[in-house]
Amino acid sequence: MRKVFLQISVLLLSMLSFHTAHAQMTSPIALGLRATPDGGGFTGKFYLNPDMAIEAQLNGGGVIIGNPSVTAVGLFEYHIALADPSWRIFFGGGIHFGSWDRYDDNNSQGIFGIDGIGGVEYVFKNIPLGLSADFKPAINFVSDLAFFPNNIVGASARFYLPMKGSKASHMPHHPAK
Repeated sequence: MRKVFLQISVLLLSMLSFHTAHAQMTSPIALGLRATPDGGGFTGKFYLNPDMAIEAQLNGGGVIIGNPSVTAVGLFEYHIALADPSWRIFFGGGIHFGSWDRYDDNNSQGIFGIDGIGGVEYVFKNIPLGLSADFKPAINFVSDLAFFPNNIVGASARFYLPMKGSKASHMPHHPAK
């Protein structure tokens, strides 16, 4: 399981370094932590425009429910700003892969499957911080067709990073100040 965790970490870090290497980026990036009742991990959102984002997660979970896992998740999300643009709802889907000890017998198996996600986020107006809550059900296709119960609900805190060459606000849906 440690080898899978290391490979997933290297993959997510290389995606982040590739994305931040461009000098003229104008899309916000938000990085933070995601906590779940059975574990948690890291999360990063890369906004393609004010309404679309790609989210990457590295989650560990299942410790409390007796079947530990480590997964990397990639999600494509659509964001809708509400009447107060600090609030928005989001939904989307994606894929996950990783390792899962389904039977708690210290025999991890590789997994691959699909995820859905829906949630709400609040982004503060004066500080580059967003707080969100989400529901993320998942189904494994490899190694068995099975519902994946780990990390199904979560709460995240993300910091919006300033972008080089951009005068845009940290909030993806607000015009530049």
